[in-house]
Amino acid sequence: MPKVQDRRLPEPDSPEICQLFPLESVRQIYGFLYERRDSPPTTDEIHAFVADLSGAQSEAIRRLRSIRECLVVQRTQTGRIHRYRLLGWKADAADAMRGTLSRATRARILAPQRCAQCGRTPLGDEVKLHVDHKIPISWGRDDDDDLQPLCEDAIWASGTSMQLTSHIPMQSETPRDTMNRTAGSASCSRP
Repeated sequence: MPKVQDRRLPEPDSPEICQLFPLESVRQIYGFLYERRDSPPTTDEIHAFVADLSGAQSEAIRRLRSIRECLVVQRTQTGRIHRYRLLGWKADAADAMRGTLSRATRARILAPQRCAQCGRTPLGDEVKLHVDHKIPISWGRDDDDDLQPLCEDAIWASGTSMQLTSHIPMQSETPRDTMNRTAGSASCSRP
């Protein structure tokens, strides 16, 4: 199991969590794990929670993987039942956030102002676009040519385990700048 930092976990609706997990669905799963720290949920409970949110059970473990990039989520097994306990920040959490994405690169990827999968636009359809990988990093691809603009619905609909890069801070941006930039974002409010 990865080492855990001696650092307090942020509240589910905090700006830090909004920055770390740009997808609302991932933030909601984080919130579920956060609230259930004393009574860790089972795999079935996580699937049911995600199904209530989106109707897509298969996405639950994929979203959990996003959380596990920076946080320690201990999985324990008793018989055939798996439970997931949110323990804290990974000791190497800074390394878990891959590099930086420059403003120019982010702007170039988002320039079409259209979701690469469904074609919806921020202005016409009121969707928020995220920078996402076409080919998952786990499959060996991690470069700028592998990035595309996708809306949250398109990310949910994709059957691959894409790893978001929109939580990557921009070059020359301090953590405080990042927090201030995302603190007022409407996409970070919880329903």
